[in-house]
Amino acid sequence: MISRQQRRKNINDDLIKTLEKELGFPLFERKNRRVELTDAGKEFYDSISCLVAEYNASIQRVREMTERE
Repeated sequence: MISRQQRRKNINDDLIKTLEKELGFPLFERKNRRVELTDAGKEFYDSISCLVAEYNASIQRVREMTERE
């Protein structure tokens, strides 16, 4: 029987592999039981961090706006 944790890991692994395929470069380097960001993964993370923060801030602003209505 597969544990809930293992199912989540499998789903996350599949999502990461799908994203890496879509991007055309690996985000992570997998060594034995360790996983590290590649140089490309670090650059991608740095590049999208501000976008993710703005996305989250936009959601919060709209939620606050709709709560006042």
